[in-house]
Amino acid sequence: MTVAVFDGSRPSVAGSQFCVIRPHAGVLLPAYLRWFLNLSSTQENLNARARGSYVRSLPASALGEFEIPLPPLPRQRAIAELHELRLREKYMMETLASSRATLIDRVILHSFQA
Repeated sequence: MTVAVFDGSRPSVAGSQFCVIRPHAGVLLPAYLRWFLNLSSTQENLNARARGSYVRSLPASALGEFEIPLPPLPRQRAIAELHELRLREKYMMETLASSRATLIDRVILHSFQA
């Protein structure tokens, strides 16, 4: 299962395979909730609650029974920001590795012409 934050910037409809969660403002930040629900340990727990053999889905009731630790909002914000920085770093490192591989391949191909 993948968790994402939708900012509501454009009209949208969530299909039946989606579960829309609207956290209480001032209690739970959406970005913090995304981080927590995407943790591997949380994902394992959620997958254990999923139903179906071919197409697995998580009943909304399973989420209602799930406990989410609620640190103070400033800590939630810091965790969410740190997570976002980690995701950006991961993307940049993957882009760098891909660019490096392309450069090396081009240098090798160019060496055939020399």
